[in-house]
Amino acid sequence: IALSRGIKNIDGIVAKINSKSYNDDIESFDLESGENIPADFVFDCSGLHRVIIGKHYKSEWLDYSDMLPCNRAIPFFLDNDQDVSGNQYTDAIAMKHGWIWRIPVQGRFGCGYVFDQRFVSDEDAIAELKEMFGDVKIPRVFDFRAGCYKTPWMHNCIAIGLSSGFMEPLEATSIWIQAISLLFYVENGHK
Repeated sequence: IALSRGIKNIDGIVAKINSKSYNDDIESFDLESGENIPADFVFDCSGLHRVIIGKHYKSEWLDYSDMLPCNRAIPFFLDNDQDVSGNQYTDAIAMKHGWIWRIPVQGRFGCGYVFDQRFVSDEDAIAELKEMFGDVKIPRVFDFRAGCYKTPWMHNCIAIGLSSGFMEPLEATSIWIQAISLLFYVENGHK
C-alpha cells in the first residue's frame, strides 16, 4: 500500500548521520553506496543496534538489570509434532537458571531460554534445555540489557521497538515499551 502511494523503499546501510547545525535535527543520511537521503522525521527502527537514539543522540539509558536479572537468551524452534500437550498459548516454563518461552506460531513453536550468564554458562543452559526438549538446533545466542531509554524521542527522531528498549523476549514488553514511548510523546506536548 505504501509503495502504491509513492513511498520510496531504500535498502542501504547508513554510513553517516548528518544533523542541522542550528538545532541538531537529523537533516540527512549518507549511505555506504554514496547516496544521500534527506530526512524530515526519523523512526529509529535499528533494533538492538540503537544507531540513532542510543549512539547518535546518546539518550540516557534506564538500566533495569537490578530488577530483571537476565541478560542472555538462546532462541530455538520446535516443530508442532514435538508438542504432546496440544497447547495453543504461550508457555513460560521455569528452569534451573532462568525460564523458557514457548510461543505457538503457524507451523512451529518459537522458543527460547532466558538466563543470566553470571550464574550459568551457555553450554550448561543449552544442556538443560536439550534435556527437556531433545536435540534442538540452536541458531544463535544473544545478549541483551534490560532497560529502556529515558527519552525515546529526541529532536526529529523517535525510537520504535527494540531500538527504544528491551525487557525480555516476550512480546508484552515490546507493547509496554511502545506505550512508554507514546506517553513521553503526549506528556511533552505533541499531538
